[in-house]
Amino acid sequence: MASKRRNMFYQNKKQETTEIDVIMGIRDEGMPFKKNPFKKGNLYIGFNIEFPKNNFADENKYKELEMLLGGRPTVVIPTGENVEEVNMHDYDPNDDRDKRKPTLGEAYDIDDAGPSQHSSPCPCVHQ
Repeated sequence: MASKRRNMFYQNKKQETTEIDVIMGIRDEGMPFKKNPFKKGNLYIGFNIEFPKNNFADENKYKELEMLLGGRPTVVIPTGENVEEVNMHDYDPNDDRDKRKPTLGEAYDIDDAGPSQHSSPCPCVHQ
């Protein structure tokens, strides 16, 4: 089965910055669940970038800085049927843990084929 390629983009609001060493997530865009491949987990993205604080200057200083830096680069936002805008949220490692069990490692859990001979409550007798 061929995988479907998609593009996603995220834009900060004007004069909003991303904190240093932050992990953000996009809900329902991560790896598919083992037992339900049509349902996906969350996709987490780690940012380790230094930015100035929000509103570190007034509008005139922003324009002056922009001119000194050669203007803002042109951003080409992808278009097409395989492109969608997504919302990011602050990552809280405790946020999703209690919503479903088991959590980590579920993609590697044993299939529902039944108990194996090693997990049987009765010991095997060999002759």
